[in-house]
Amino acid sequence: MKSKLTLLALAAVLSTSAQANLVGHWTFDEGAGLTANDSSASNFDATLAGNAAWSASGKFGGALDLTAGGFATAGNVLDLTGSFTVSAWVNTTSTQGMTPVASHDQGFANGYFLAINNVGDGAGGSTGQAHFYQKSTFSSLSTASVADGQWHLLTGVYDASVNTVGLYVDGMSMGNHYSATPVANVAPFIIGGFNAWINGSYGPRAPHNFYSGLIDDVRVYDTALTGAQVTALTNPVPEPETFALMLAGLGIMGAVARRRKARNAV
Repeated sequence: MKSKLTLLALAAVLSTSAQANLVGHWTFDEGAGLTANDSSASNFDATLAGNAAWSASGKFGGALDLTAGGFATAGNVLDLTGSFTVSAWVNTTSTQGMTPVASHDQGFANGYFLAINNVGDGAGGSTGQAHFYQKSTFSSLSTASVADGQWHLLTGVYDASVNTVGLYVDGMSMGNHYSATPVANVAPFIIGGFNAWINGSYGPRAPHNFYSGLIDDVRVYDTALTGAQVTALTNPVPEPETFALMLAGLGIMGAVARRRKARNAV
């Protein structure tokens, strides 16, 4: 019991330390309608478009189902003036070039996106490999395919203190590369597609490089998460209020167990 409480407390500390920098969080547990609520304090609710649908088979509860196309758009979530982290759980078998999350203004090096397979940005790579793009720099490719029909956590981190961009897959670092300072844009945050904005307005075509598959628990932070904090995302703890109730329940269970043990010892 003590070891379980210690592990839960450690996870809670890592989660809570990052929680203050959470500027967007979409759990996709709604199951109906065209709005995916932002559970952070920023209120960047996302709107489903195209053939975007809901699934009950998410990594945690529900998920956004983009197997038939479509996307969700949330607005200009980050101002790109410093460090940031973007993270998403993905489940796909597609071999097409696709971007699970993106905020990029077409036509010049700016913004960021997570990508799977070859999206034509110069990263290349084998089928199923993932990478993270920031301005004109992309991270190392994932060492294994993430297009295998299993859930994988993709996390892109830009650390402004050392100007590096890196990718984590399932909490494991794929390495860091030097990156120049981000160039801000006004493109909306797209979940499941690549922006086709040109100088602040939609270009000649709608968002493209669509992601195909399930996507869940998308998060955006205005800080560079540490390796330990990224690893903690693979087993996220409940929200603070729920966690407090859970600890109280475990405490009561422990007290009852101790009383029962003492009674049996008499």
